Amino acid sequence: MMVLHSMDRDPENLQLVELAVYQLPDDEFTPQNACLYMEQIFGMSELEVEHIYFMCVDDQNRILSVYLNGIGNEIHCENETAPLAIYLLLSKAAGFAMFHNHPNRIWQASQDDIESNETLQKIADAMNVKYLGSFIVGDMCYVKVGDPSIEPLPI
Repeated sequence: MMVLHSMDRDPENLQLVELAVYQLPDDEFTPQNACLYMEQIFGMSELEVEHIYFMCVDDQNRILSVYLNGIGNEIHCENETAPLAIYLLLSKAAGFAMFHNHPNRIWQASQDDIESNETLQKIADAMNVKYLGSFIVGDMCYVKVGDPSIEPLPI
């Protein structure tokens, strides 16, 4: 089971808001199955503006939840790291990965994607959780940010 969360950002009352629950196989996280779930459930290929999601895993590397971090425009979405850190604490995640789409269908990671990937690794290190990577998802394919090949891999 995977839960989609948003966060009530009232500073007086930080809490997760459950938006939906999805039944998933009890699979271990792999880039391929995680990207497939993101495509099937959230329709990453169909989104007309950039969306950023974070997926949390437990200590057995099983998918726990997904957090919608931001919705941007056709070419950019601001990655808010403070709410991510709070989300990781509240969800008791052992690890996380980032997923986003490129509505312009350009598979190459942008400079923002690369810098965000580095920042997320620092957050993971500081919080002592696993960072499983950042993935660009769409058209039943994915690219892992930071991999030398920019050729999309099939889901």
